[in-house]
Order: sequence, then structure tokens, then C-alpha cells
Amino acid sequence: MAQPKWHAPPENAASRGADISIYNSLTSGKVPFDALTETVSWYACGPTVYDDAHLGHARNYVSTDIIRRILQDYFKFDVNFVMNITDVDDKIIIAAREQHVLDQWLAGRTSVDDEVRKITADAFAWFVKKRLPDVSEHPVSTNYVDGFEQSYGHVLQGKSTANDGTPPGDDEAKVKRYHKEALAALNALEAGDLDLQTFIEGASS
Repeated sequence: MAQPKWHAPPENAASRGADISIYNSLTSGKVPFDALTETVSWYACGPTVYDDAHLGHARNYVSTDIIRRILQDYFKFDVNFVMNITDVDDKIIIAAREQHVLDQWLAGRTSVDDEVRKITADAFAWFVKKRLPDVSEHPVSTNYVDGFEQSYGHVLQGKSTANDGTPPGDDEAKVKRYHKEALAALNALEAGDLDLQTFIEGASS
């Protein structure tokens, strides 16, 4: 579903200009930040607690806190900041089970043998069919790149999946992410001799 068109709020004589611009993801550009009151209400997505925290998580929350402090301590806004924490849900539980099954299957294996390659190729075909269905009905590694270019090449050029002039949104972001993951698996499958750990990291990235 395409993102709705963004309209700038009407000018308000009581608004407080603070000479701040913020990035608007709906317009892919910066827009002036004009607070209507002394109170700034800010909602931010928080962590989904499904795995160990890493430096990327820390960067996000430190950056958010720095911006909050600038608004509050330098520009003297009364900041009402709300951040959610997403609990573990069914999808995360299923993913954890899948990871456990994969770990059990890999236990005791030391090399990339024919069975590992076959299972990976089957998983690749299933992934493309489910996540990028327009590539082909039964995708194989030898035609994936051409199939993606024909089916979704316009998405990589910044257009919507419908290619009808509507602006790109979440669906297009998912297509790009799935394509990146599929290419990583494809590169692992087509690489020469790789040790098992390198192969698994590439195929599952």
C-alpha cells in the first residue's frame, strides 16, 4: 500500500519557529519544524526484544536522546516523549524455533556438502516465491537476477511496485530488503569453496 501524500500543516501565527528542519520520510526531504505550542509531543519506535542488543540499537537510542535533550535544554521546549517496547509475539517465537531447528541440523556438520547446498537452494527458491512472487512461479538461482530486474527493477529506481506514479512506501522498502537477502543467499550458493560458517552467514544474512 502506497504512503498517503503529505500536506504541510497550515500556518499558525502562534507557532513557535525554532530554526529547525527535520527529515520527512513521506517527502524524502527536510521540512521546517514549527511547534504550535511550547509542548512537543514525540512518539518513537522502541526496541523489539527478540535477541541480544548490539551497537546499532545503542546508536539509535543515543541519537534519539541527544535530539530530545537539544529540544528540551537548548530550545526550551516541554518535550512529551513516548517510546514503545515491542513484546515477543508469535512471529518472533516461530523465528526462534526455526533458528533452533537450523542450529540442530547444522550440529556436527563441518563442511558445505551437497546436502547443505540442496537444502539452501530449496530454501532460496521458497523465499523468493513467498517474498518476491512476481519474479517467477518456480525461481531458480540461474534466472533470479533477470527475473527480479523484469519484475521489480522499477522499484530499485525509486518507483512503486505498481509502477503507476504513486510514491513508494513500506511495500517497496520490503522488496528492497528481500532482494538484498536473496542476493546474499545467491552469492553464497554460487561462490566457490567456502567454510561452513562463512557459507551460513552469507546464505542467511
